[in-house]
Amino acid sequence: MRSQKNIEKLITGLVLPGTKAADERIVHDALEAYGKTETKKTVEQMPIVWRIIMKNRITKIALAAVLLVAAGIGVAVWQGDKGIQIPPELARMPVEKLLDIHNDLAESPFEKSLVEAALKSSLDKISARDVLAIAAKNRKPGTRADLSRVLLSPVPGSPVPGSPVPGSRVPGSRVPYVPKPVTEMVEAADVIIHGRIKKVVLDVSDLKEAILKKQRRRLIEEFSSSNIKAEVVVEVFGGYPASPVAEGEMLVLWPVINTGNFDRLKEGGQYLILLKQSGETVWMLPYQEGAYPVDAETEVVSGFRSGPIPLDDAWDFMVSSYEAIHEAKEPLGEDME
Repeated sequence: MRSQKNIEKLITGLVLPGTKAADERIVHDALEAYGKTETKKTVEQMPIVWRIIMKNRITKIALAAVLLVAAGIGVAVWQGDKGIQIPPELARMPVEKLLDIHNDLAESPFEKSLVEAALKSSLDKISARDVLAIAAKNRKPGTRADLSRVLLSPVPGSPVPGSPVPGSRVPGSRVPYVPKPVTEMVEAADVIIHGRIKKVVLDVSDLKEAILKKQRRRLIEEFSSSNIKAEVVVEVFGGYPASPVAEGEMLVLWPVINTGNFDRLKEGGQYLILLKQSGETVWMLPYQEGAYPVDAETEVVSGFRSGPIPLDDAWDFMVSSYEAIHEAKEPLGEDME
C-alpha cells in the first residue's frame, strides 16, 4: 500500500481536463475516502488484537497486574484528596469505645490511622461539654472514657443553671451553692452592662488535638487552667459608668471563658453583667460570676441572695454600690435595704 503522501503526489500530478475547482474537488474526495479506509481498518482490527491478548496466559496476568496497580493508585489519590475512608464499623462505634482503642485500652483489628480518623470525626460531631468531659477523663492515664459518669465539677460557690436556690447542692459537688454578695462582684468589676447574649461559640479545638495526639500533659495544662477560647457577643442596652460600646451595638468579650460554668450564658437571654475592662479589652469575671439573668417579660432579675428583684431596683442597687466602692460615695439607704 502506497503512503498517503505518495498517493497525494500522484493524484496532484495527473493532468485531467477541467477547471481548477473540479481538480480541487477530486483531490479532496480522494483524500477523504482514503482516510475512511484507514479508520475502518483500525477499528476492525481492535477486537482481533484483544482476542490475541486474552488467549495468551502471560499477557492476561500482566494486564491484570496493570489494572490492579492503576486501581490502587486511583484509591490512594482519592484518599489523599478526600481523606481516609472510615469503615462503617468504626463510623458507628461510640466515642467512648474509640477512645479506649485509641488509648490502647482495648483491642481492634483496624489500623491506628483509621481509628484516629474515626475518633476525630466523632469529636467533631459532639458538643463542647462532651469534649470537655472527655478531656477531664483522659487527664488520668489508664482510665476508660465514660461520658455518662463524667461530670464537670463546678467550683464550690459557683452557681450553675438549674440550681438557683440558696442552700441547694451543686451537681457534682458536696458544697451547697451560696450566691456571693452582689457587692463583692461589683467591687471586682469595672463596668456594669445590661444586654442580650447574641452568640456563644466555644472553641475546644486545642483539647481535641491533645486528645488525638495523646498529649496528657497538654490536656492537664489546658483543662487545669479552667479557660478555653470562646466568642461571646452581647447586644448592649446600656452600661455604667460608661458602656464599652454604644447602645444597640455588639460587644465582643475577650475570647476566654471558664470551664466551671461555661454554659451559664444562654444565647438569646438578657442579663445584667459585671465585667472587667482594660482599654478596649472587656472580659467576664472568673467562672462567669457576676452574670444575673433578666426575665424579659416580667423584668425581674434573679441570682441575688434575697431572691428575684425588679430590674430597675437591681440596676439602681448595682450602680449605687459601684459608686460607693469605686468612688468612695455612700450608698443610698433604700438601696442597701
